[in-house]
Amino acid sequence: MKVSGSAYALGFAGALTGPVSWAAFLWDIRWLGEALGLVFGLAVVAALAALGLLTLRRALIVPAAFGLSWLVAKNLALRIYDWMDVMSLTGAAAGAVGAFIVALGFRLAFAGFRAPSHLVRTVVTGAVFGLFLTVETDLGSLVFFVAWQAVVGAALGWDAAALRRG
Repeated sequence: MKVSGSAYALGFAGALTGPVSWAAFLWDIRWLGEALGLVFGLAVVAALAALGLLTLRRALIVPAAFGLSWLVAKNLALRIYDWMDVMSLTGAAAGAVGAFIVALGFRLAFAGFRAPSHLVRTVVTGAVFGLFLTVETDLGSLVFFVAWQAVVGAALGWDAAALRRG
């Protein structure tokens, strides 16, 4: 199967914003730390604009979905870790929930993104790459942020035809 240009573009947006997320997390930059999803979402909006897929509706929905995704996933991860102290479960659950919220945002923004396979691909990718959260080092958290954001972005852009339909 050929990978679409939109998968590369959205994956690249995630890979570019991953180090920003990592730095805010590592150095506890609170004002940026609360807006990490929004930063990723704005990078995806820029990629959508470059692909000729940006509308006003998408420019509003996509960053909001990414921002909400980060806040919910981060708080879920903190609660699970406080409750169970199991990083693998924490990363997988938070990764899946974050990806689910982003995928729902894409469902609202793109009429062609309605097939269950789009949702499943994005959520499974988010859960699997959420496991990188278990590497509790500075380098491990860099890998987590860059990898998760890049592959979730790529999963969202995988089916260019669905994005172009809607």
